Amino acid sequence: MSEVIKIDTAAMNACISNYTAQKAQLLGALAICTSASALLAQSWAGPSFQITCAKMEKTFKNLKETDQKIDDAINELRKTISTMEAAEGKIKASMASLDTGTSPFA
Repeated sequence: MSEVIKIDTAAMNACISNYTAQKAQLLGALAICTSASALLAQSWAGPSFQITCAKMEKTFKNLKETDQKIDDAINELRKTISTMEAAEGKIKASMASLDTGTSPFA
């Protein structure tokens, strides 16, 4: 017996909305970290600060790269949703236009 994977465009859109909300929270946290780093730069100097800044920069770069890849995937998902909705619309229109005739037994 084979398994059937069933997903609809509403569930796909819900995933996009969830990701967008989580992304906004992450960007807010990154803004706080960037601001804190700028404040630290005013009073903290030396090798340990440079190491910390380098690690933060690497982390931010990785997060931005990951975010871009996820955004690319989201754009592809939106295209898929559009294609699915168009196909479902065509199928519904075709089904509605079928001439089912009348039953001779009615």
